Amino acid sequence: MDWFITKGSPVTEDRAFVRKYQKVSKVTHGPVQTVAQDILMSEDLDNQGAPLYKSDVDVKYLARLTADLSCIPVADLIQKMGKDGEMYCKFLSLSP
Repeated sequence: MDWFITKGSPVTEDRAFVRKYQKVSKVTHGPVQTVAQDILMSEDLDNQGAPLYKSDVDVKYLARLTADLSCIPVADLIQKMGKDGEMYCKFLSLSP
């Protein structure tokens, strides 16, 4: 699990928070229709540091972000050969 906003980080509604994101899928599994990401939070009231696992008691589920990728033509997707000899599609979200 990766925490991208940590305790003490400035957060404001005036400035968007952008996170680089990557998902890889085997071409043989067919076109990816959707990707989803759970948004979790932890309060760390005892200053013990961020939990390592989402199953920790202090971690709470906030929301699930889902993106519909079905409108992207397969020909426009980045495809690369994996080390296992299989072709993979790579979906990237880049910073503005």
